Amino acid sequence: MDKKMKKIFGMLMFCFLALVLAPQSSVRAAYLGILGFEENLEDGFEETAVYSPVDVRGYYEMNVKGMYASSCKNIKAVSSDKKVATVRYSADEKCFLFTPKKPGKVDLTFSATKKGKKITCSGTVRVVRFKRPVRALKVDGKDYAKKIKTANAVVHIKTEKNKIPFEYRLQDGWELEYAYGQTRRTKSTWGKIEPIKDKKTFTVKKGDLLIEMVLRNERRGEKVRIYLSVEH
Repeated sequence: MDKKMKKIFGMLMFCFLALVLAPQSSVRAAYLGILGFEENLEDGFEETAVYSPVDVRGYYEMNVKGMYASSCKNIKAVSSDKKVATVRYSADEKCFLFTPKKPGKVDLTFSATKKGKKITCSGTVRVVRFKRPVRALKVDGKDYAKKIKTANAVVHIKTEKNKIPFEYRLQDGWELEYAYGQTRRTKSTWGKIEPIKDKKTFTVKKGDLLIEMVLRNERRGEKVRIYLSVEH
């Protein structure tokens, strides 16, 4: 794994750790905001978001090229159909928050004042209904595929075994973007990052195992993230 990927994965695992250590009541609110579109949306963008009925507060983070609180004023965002999706600028998150409401298509318009001049950006987002990307998702022989119900799924698992086998099978049309596992011996002590292809057996003598998968459906334009927190 190159240095850039290690840095990205390390940051994701840091966020994941905060997630899995948080009380269950706050985990839902925390992980729903992880998904995001391209880092800097430009005029004419076309994106796809995933809607799931169980994601009451599910949202995507959006960044628009050139529109940052440090250099802009009067930052605004407008959705052409609020029944399909809403969008707003969050001063706390320092980005736009896009919330899918139901399948459909919306036009988004962003505007701001920069150095006394008005700047704008517009594009479209297609909202599709969530479809489970995995046929099987087995940890220690038990299948957790049916627990994957959102585009950012978190599954908590317990096992007493030191050898933990993991394997998965994807639905047609889906491909693995990446998958990694990492052990956590203490809150601040981590094992090495281990890439996963189709199956792998992890050795966990002490501590927990954290697995992250990112799956993509090129035809539908969807991306789904799966987090597995295996408590040992």
